[in-house]
Amino acid sequence: MNEHMIFVLNVDSSILQAYNKRITDIFMTKHKSGVVKYCGKDMERFQLFFEAALFAVAEWQIQVEAEIIHYDEVEVMDFFERIDSYEAGKLAESILIFNDIIVMSGNEKVCTYFLR
Repeated sequence: MNEHMIFVLNVDSSILQAYNKRITDIFMTKHKSGVVKYCGKDMERFQLFFEAALFAVAEWQIQVEAEIIHYDEVEVMDFFERIDSYEAGKLAESILIFNDIIVMSGNEKVCTYFLR
């Protein structure tokens, strides 16, 4: 797991849930080239699934009582703004995979796959 995904998994769940649309907008505008490279050209589909995936990460944190770092929303938005577009595309892909694993296999499989 890369450092960017670790950051996302440690962001306060309330920020991920409250700002999932804004974070998605950053990925769709500022990091579009990276998103297209790793997630495909269908931005409407990406938007739908990515917003839901960010929300699901937060729900996962709550369910497993994950330890989170209490970044404020400015720090979180700054992280998403500053990340390189290529890295943002890889991160978006990881978040979507994380969500797929939660949906298909549950929390235990996520822990095995991502937290080794």
